Amino acid sequence: MTKKLSKMFMTSTLIALSFNFVSLHCQSAASKTSPASAPKSVAFKKFDFEPCERDILQAKFGAAETKLKAILAETEKSSDQKMVLESLRALHLLGLTYERQQRIQDAEPLRQKALDLAKKTFGDKSAAYAQALADMGSLHALKGDVALAWQNNDQAQAIIDKAQGDNNLEKAAVNLAIARTRQSERSLGLADDFFKKALEETVAGSNKGENKETDSPATLLVCQEYALMLEKMDRKDEAKKLSERVTLAKTLTPSTTPMVIDAKAGLNKLIADAKKVEDAGDVDKTIESWKSTIAAIEKANVKDQRLAYCLVHLGSVLIEKKNYSEAQAILKKALDVRKNCSAPQNAGMARNLRRIGDCYMLEKNWQDATNFLVQAFEAEEAYGADDATKNTTLNKLASSCLQAKDFKRGENACRQILVLVEKSDSPAKPMKKMMATSMLAGMMMQSGRMQEGMQLMQNMAGSGAQMNQQNTQEYTAALKAEWDEVEKKSEEAELKTIFQ
Repeated sequence: MTKKLSKMFMTSTLIALSFNFVSLHCQSAASKTSPASAPKSVAFKKFDFEPCERDILQAKFGAAETKLKAILAETEKSSDQKMVLESLRALHLLGLTYERQQRIQDAEPLRQKALDLAKKTFGDKSAAYAQALADMGSLHALKGDVALAWQNNDQAQAIIDKAQGDNNLEKAAVNLAIARTRQSERSLGLADDFFKKALEETVAGSNKGENKETDSPATLLVCQEYALMLEKMDRKDEAKKLSERVTLAKTLTPSTTPMVIDAKAGLNKLIADAKKVEDAGDVDKTIESWKSTIAAIEKANVKDQRLAYCLVHLGSVLIEKKNYSEAQAILKKALDVRKNCSAPQNAGMARNLRRIGDCYMLEKNWQDATNFLVQAFEAEEAYGADDATKNTTLNKLASSCLQAKDFKRGENACRQILVLVEKSDSPAKPMKKMMATSMLAGMMMQSGRMQEGMQLMQNMAGSGAQMNQQNTQEYTAALKAEWDEVEKKSEEAELKTIFQ
């Protein structure tokens, strides 16, 4: 995989030289004043709604609709309060599925049905009823009927403020309904405040697993919708962060059941097996292997450099597939894992940063590429990387700076390359020197120092150095071989670090 990536990065360098809400769980307890339920006709069954939420998140609306209708066919056989809660949740999600497709006529009777069912079972002072009102308010906001939306929203807000218990998800539904209504009024600043509250409450109410920082599908649905509004407000950086959370979750979800870590063999074997799949060269199988490995590691609540190592490998193969946005999200998560476990500035950290820079270069996002490559070089300096590793990063950095017109940092990179070249015994040494000098002269001239740049070019010409097809090919081959060797050394160094 690293050889294929090197070829992609080589090419790049040489050329330069989220509509509706998030599913909420009706988790609130029945109100003490609610009417008594009829005897249950079927045994209580807890349903898994996350696959439905994931389908909605990925716009697989047909799949979500099929699953939710099947759940409703079972839950509606019983009037037991717990089963009614399951029905309300299914109705909520099915309504959301229709709303995201603009199927308002299909969604409206479901919202009314949920209102009637919540009121009949739990009473008109219950959190469940407040959520149903909020959902109806969201529907009216979607239709553009702001007056009716506010009637529902205000009533829902008054009920939820007095309801006992945390009711995080019900509060989220109310805040989201208000956010949507404000958005319908084009009061985006006010909508922003309520989107924030909705997101906070959804995180509090749905991220309850062992890995509490892992976003639930319900949270991601809010992120998706909130990001769309932030885009409208031209707050692109904030929108991108939310979108990356959604992309990350989609990318990390394996298509098969995550593997179980063997108590005896442990993580080492799991990671080694995934690496064998990668070395076999099948890209799609490699992606699934790393996804399953990562899911198993996260399930075991392991959050150290081993997890980061796996994420970097997944990110690398996603780059090879040209899935750049997914790769960036994965590689940034790896970086966060390293920072959260106080990982040192080592070969793994440098490779992680370098790979993010590579990804941005391939997207021709030169400024972000430059920023991450600068950090990669700083990490290499900190842990004492060899000259070949530093030269690899500096070449990418100089190329990226040239495209980004970041001439100050670009000139510094070129001068550092020239220092390293003088120490090199590579057969392509003259060509390396010529390339670095040419880039340096070009940056000087583009930054307004025309005479200084021209003088540098004349000095190079006076030395007898010339660029031709043969030495260009030698330079390309030497640089590629050097990059492959750097990747090999980085891999060996990181494995030694995480498995020592």
